[in-house]
Amino acid sequence: MASGSTYTVRSLASRSGFDLEDVIIELVRTGLIYAVDPKATIRHEDERSALAALGMHSASEERKKAYWRAEFSMSEQEFSDLLVQLHIEDSGRTRVLPKGAQAKIRAYAAASVRAKRTMPASPSELKVSGINRRVAPPLVWHQIGQRRVNDFLGADEVETIHQMLEADADLAADPISPPGVRNPDMLESACSRPQTGMPKDAKYPTVEMAAAALVHSLVHNHPFHNGNKRSALVAMMVFLDRNNHWLRDTVEQAGLYLWILEVARHRVLDDRFTYDNRADYEVLAMADWIRKNSRAVERSERPITWRQLRTILVQDYDCSIDARPSSGKVTIHRSQRVFSRNVFRGFRKGVDRLFSFTPAGEGKEVGLGTVKAMRVALCLTDEFNIDSAIFYGSQKSPDDFISKYQKLLRDLARV
Repeated sequence: MASGSTYTVRSLASRSGFDLEDVIIELVRTGLIYAVDPKATIRHEDERSALAALGMHSASEERKKAYWRAEFSMSEQEFSDLLVQLHIEDSGRTRVLPKGAQAKIRAYAAASVRAKRTMPASPSELKVSGINRRVAPPLVWHQIGQRRVNDFLGADEVETIHQMLEADADLAADPISPPGVRNPDMLESACSRPQTGMPKDAKYPTVEMAAAALVHSLVHNHPFHNGNKRSALVAMMVFLDRNNHWLRDTVEQAGLYLWILEVARHRVLDDRFTYDNRADYEVLAMADWIRKNSRAVERSERPITWRQLRTILVQDYDCSIDARPSSGKVTIHRSQRVFSRNVFRGFRKGVDRLFSFTPAGEGKEVGLGTVKAMRVALCLTDEFNIDSAIFYGSQKSPDDFISKYQKLLRDLARV
């Protein structure tokens, strides 16, 4: 690449010959968080680390003949013959290639059977190519999370999720094409896998393990023509929500995107080992990730004074409060945005929610029943992505992407 020009994530994938998803994973693991976007430009100060992560060299290195001789395992004479073959005029007296030669040599490298035969399939293979990969310790199947009876998603519900994602993608000018179910049997199989075994001897007895099995199968069964990763990710969030679990406030869209790419590219395990029955190893690793990055929905109220409650309502939820000094009664107003008939087409006009009561005093606690009734009236409950952990401030509101999709089936049911 000419001096002064820039690399993008996609151009690095093209030049390295690695799959785009593998390149994104490797760059983000290197610390380039912005590289989740294939169109992102690699910052100048990050170029060296980005190239090193992919086993590549800088443009200045690629201008050297010695670099390409080593790349093709050629002698000086063989490389000179190659330049003649590619119609590259070279005096032979310089150590660098003549102007314009790099593009021709790169094209040759991309098509070269010899180069392809020695090229690792992914950056992870490149990193372990010089070491002997050991066999992983025998798998010990174990429970991750708390055992409970799960409320599973059916194939028809996952198909509905996929259809709504199609509609959303169309509106965002990022269509899922072609849309629809590719193999109904594979979809049914993916949705049945979390239910493997008898209820008292289930293979995936916890929310975390069942969610991992669902995602793994939806990604690798490829039941849809396209959009399998998106559908799997949203299906997981819907499944967690249905079973009273949400992703933690530390999880953002970029992190989810990276994780689902790692699942799709079989990158959730340690690359230094080889694995028998890799799918089971992967599901356990995925379940552990879900356990660490999710939490139970909290619905119980907490003791709180009117002064503290008013601060939460005004500062966190933009409520206005009208007080009547004569009676001591207060009326709380909250304008709530309401989904239009199509949950992806924006919001209708805000609806004003009201709740009135008489507090006992600034420093006096508000009754737990009163707080609960207030939150219901003002739409400040888990039904609207605000459980008690978020309302009382021990957790932040979820990432917009997560908030939008984790209650997808509930939103659809309402409209």
